[in-house]
Amino acid sequence: MNRRELVEKIHKLHYNYDLFSKENNLKNTSYDEIYAQILKHPQKENYILTSNNHDLFDKNLLYFFSADEINSITKLLNGSQECFVEIVKLFDTYRTNTKFMSNLKIDINENICDLEADGVTILRNIFSDKELSILCDFEKHLSAKSEELFGPMTEKASHYKTPLVLNNNQLAISSYSEKVLPVNHGNTRHNSKNFKGYLTLHPGCENLLFKKEIETIVRYYFKNTSSNQLDLYQQTAIDWMYSAPYLSTPWHFDNYMTQLKIFIPLEDVEVDMGPFYYAKKSHKYNSDIEKYMKHQYFINKFNYTHGRLDRNHWPGVCKDYGYEIATSILSDEHVDNCHTQLNKDPVNIKNNSYEKIIGTAKKGDAIFFDVCGFHSANLVQRGIRKSLMVYTDHKKLLFSGRFFDFICK
Repeated sequence: MNRRELVEKIHKLHYNYDLFSKENNLKNTSYDEIYAQILKHPQKENYILTSNNHDLFDKNLLYFFSADEINSITKLLNGSQECFVEIVKLFDTYRTNTKFMSNLKIDINENICDLEADGVTILRNIFSDKELSILCDFEKHLSAKSEELFGPMTEKASHYKTPLVLNNNQLAISSYSEKVLPVNHGNTRHNSKNFKGYLTLHPGCENLLFKKEIETIVRYYFKNTSSNQLDLYQQTAIDWMYSAPYLSTPWHFDNYMTQLKIFIPLEDVEVDMGPFYYAKKSHKYNSDIEKYMKHQYFINKFNYTHGRLDRNHWPGVCKDYGYEIATSILSDEHVDNCHTQLNKDPVNIKNNSYEKIIGTAKKGDAIFFDVCGFHSANLVQRGIRKSLMVYTDHKKLLFSGRFFDFICK
């Protein structure tokens, strides 16, 4: 398969052949023949699939792509950055052009516009203390139990584990354990994956994430109105960030596809409490470094060491502890990963200047950001930054996610 053929097939994936056939009384007509007729139709845009039509999109995938073609598609996309970028942008064009209707009366248009343009937006004072109370009580229980069983949290970085068990129709934590990481980078995390399928989200999260303003922004970004509420979200994580010798994460991105995260502070995050940086507009595929890094991630995921983190940021850590530098982490050759003092100056990433967002926030705020964009942690100077990180399920919600999952990427 060549580039022109692949681009043509991606276009073909986005049309509703069943609807066109029904309205035009077509029987025993191939999708290719129907597609040719759709292109000639004066209202062809009426037959473009919305991101609610997952079943029809999956049906189109199976029709237009054979199992034998998958290897050739992967080979083509691996070998051509230009082709890869074109395909990702094509999917994103269909996403952004999809109309989205909402009955929400509260005006969040500015947030939606900022998120689309910059990759980040802050929704202020959206949660009350009462709405946050269940989640905050659960966080207090976890942190107190961690200190009781494993000693001071701030002396190490770890993953805190609490699998659930079902007894007499009641869910309960079956055990407490922690996996201490080899480097203290000032982050302890509790992931909802610990619940082993009993719960997708932490207790108290549904109260927050099903709130109309939050749900509408997520649905608008993915142009999805029909998915079940729980299907919008993949997992949640409670994070405790504190002062440590090393920064938890240098400049990086999480995905080569559109994917939203929501940062919900459980206490106020001031400038000296490690608010994260976000490089505005880096969620697109405009600069050479954006195209290069995201293509490398597509090819290699986390298995390829491509850069260096050998300056003041993690001196000797990669060598001493056997860490590999994930393809999603920007090398010291491309950006200053040694920032120890917060500043509002633009960040320079391989000769590209990006305006920064500094993620200070009050308890009750929510920060949405597209993790396809570049972002970085900051060192905590005071206290413990307590927050919830929410991961949306892009593979379920996006046609691009379903396509790349289909070709096993």
